[in-house]
Formats: sequence, C-alpha cells, structure tokens
Amino acid sequence: MKAIAFILSFLFFTCSFAQKNSKDLVGYFQGAEKNSIFKFYKSGEKYIGKLVWMKRPERKDTMNPDVSKRHKKILGSIVVYGFIYDGKNIWKGGYVYDANKGKTYQGIIIQDEKGNITMRGFLGIPILGKSEYFEKVNFKE
Repeated sequence: MKAIAFILSFLFFTCSFAQKNSKDLVGYFQGAEKNSIFKFYKSGEKYIGKLVWMKRPERKDTMNPDVSKRHKKILGSIVVYGFIYDGKNIWKGGYVYDANKGKTYQGIIIQDEKGNITMRGFLGIPILGKSEYFEKVNFKE
C-alpha cells in the first residue's frame, strides 16, 4: 500500500511540475536588442505571442505580403502563434512572423532554467533558420 501511495505521489509531483513548466511561457519577454516586448499567453491548447511594446510604436507593417495590411501598425499584432507545449520546456508546431522581412517561418521555442527563451524560426528544418534570445521581464501594459 505504501508503494502505491509513493507511486501516486510521484506521478502527481511529476504532472504538477510538467504543468508548471507549460505555464512558464506565459508572461512578457524582451528581445536581446531591447527594442520590443512580447506578451505570451495561452489560447486553448496553443500559445500566442503579441507585440505589446516597441521602441518605435508608430512603425507600420510595410513589408507584409498582404498589401491591405501594410498601413497597419506592428504594435499590437500577433506575431507568434500556434505553439504547443511538447514537454521538457519546448514548444513546437507554431509560426513566427518577421515584420522586418514580411515573412512567416515555422518555429520552435526552448526555455532555459531561468525562464528565458530562445525562439528559432526556420523554413523546412530547424537547422536552416535563425535563433533569437528573449529575456523574461516584468511589464505592465
């Protein structure tokens, strides 16, 4: 009976830890160049990133492939979407929009032990991509 209680306790602890990690992506993250802050949140089973602060908030999405969106501001846009927690501090299956190039890339997000993230955008396979580092920050909208 003690063995069953131990196993159930272990499973509960492990599941609780995994749930905690999946929520660590929720919050605010600042890019390495400190010119933008993204708010990550969960919508259903997927994670989304919205641009909530920019050094140049008036900047328009002039490179967007959809001409009708080129007059809109980038600030407030959802630029990271569709990520699913895959365990071990990894989120996969999502997309990252790069407003500087007007391109959307597949992505993967990896979180370190401090809660900061590395987001990699790529075409086809992750090795053919670019990574950017984001630090978790306290921010109020």
